[in-house]
Amino acid sequence: MIQFPHKDLLYSKPIPVAFSSQIKEGPAKMLTVVKGDNVEAFDIKILKVMPNQQLTGRGLVIKVTDRKLIKLTGGIIQGMSGSPIIQNGRLVGAVTHVFINDPTHGYGVLAEWMLLESGILNNQEISRKIGVDFPGYFSNFIVFFIIFSNFFPKKDSRLHTSNMN
Repeated sequence: MIQFPHKDLLYSKPIPVAFSSQIKEGPAKMLTVVKGDNVEAFDIKILKVMPNQQLTGRGLVIKVTDRKLIKLTGGIIQGMSGSPIIQNGRLVGAVTHVFINDPTHGYGVLAEWMLLESGILNNQEISRKIGVDFPGYFSNFIVFFIIFSNFFPKKDSRLHTSNMN
């Protein structure tokens, strides 16, 4: 278990997860490893948010804008799948695909979809936690913080990742 604050992490404490209604087109950061085991934050731009594309796993269109990353790798490369995407201090998603014809562009999966898919989060649970009953998809007013240091129970084997590059 990671203890906070931790001197080797980019963020000294856990960060909240953003719902699709909180994600905006514009600047963001991608956390990834280019050399060794040092996690670095690189500038990207969220070009499009597509909350209704859950079946495709492509909820974000992103563009690498960080000159250092482009110089080192040319953009998104194999092995970057799963790299977290952070915007305004919130986890918005993770890198999933690179555009074959332009490696500076790619897709990302929304963090809220990962929580739904894993069974960690559902509408009934949110309703119970905030004391509001609502039908269908997430409300703009829901704030749900995931504390990575102790939220995921060790016995929960439902979490999985897939590399789609």
